[in-house]
Amino acid sequence: GPLPKEHNGPVYGLALRGDPLVSGAADKKVKLWSVSGRACTATLTEDTGPVWCVAVSEDAIASGSTDSTARIWPHDGGASLHTLQHPSVVYAVAMSANVLVTACDDKLVRTFSVATGQLTRELRGHTNWVRSVALSGAMVVSGGFDKQVKVWALTGEASAECVATLTGHTKDVRGVVAGPDFVASQ
Repeated sequence: GPLPKEHNGPVYGLALRGDPLVSGAADKKVKLWSVSGRACTATLTEDTGPVWCVAVSEDAIASGSTDSTARIWPHDGGASLHTLQHPSVVYAVAMSANVLVTACDDKLVRTFSVATGQLTRELRGHTNWVRSVALSGAMVVSGGFDKQVKVWALTGEASAECVATLTGHTKDVRGVVAGPDFVASQ
């Protein structure tokens, strides 16, 4: 059944990892939910613009906002651990282990250390806004308004290589997913 209505506006992002569900919305809030308990367990209120996207990993929660930030939060719903400034809207976030990946409309994909909040890479290659990212192991997949999907290999602590550019979309790429041996896009 449905969860209680907690957001005051459209929900733009959802992320699920086991029982914790995370939502981000136009009301500038990130909400943590217990799916089994069917209840909101925390509301995170530091974003100053609508929250476009959220991600959750074993270690943390991430949000991306129109306030040109990505934030890393603890699972307990406390204050953000790191606020990561971007030059514009953060449209997508993906997170696994100690890597946070963000997508922005400045054509860049960025990676950050979840533990320290430090920028570790800037992946350059898109020719228009990047609207979606996915992370699988040491592989990042990004999709954008340039109608391309790019596959990046994280080759070292501060480097990455674009190993494939996938074409064929006739419109903007707004969603990507990745697994150990596949990439899908929409």
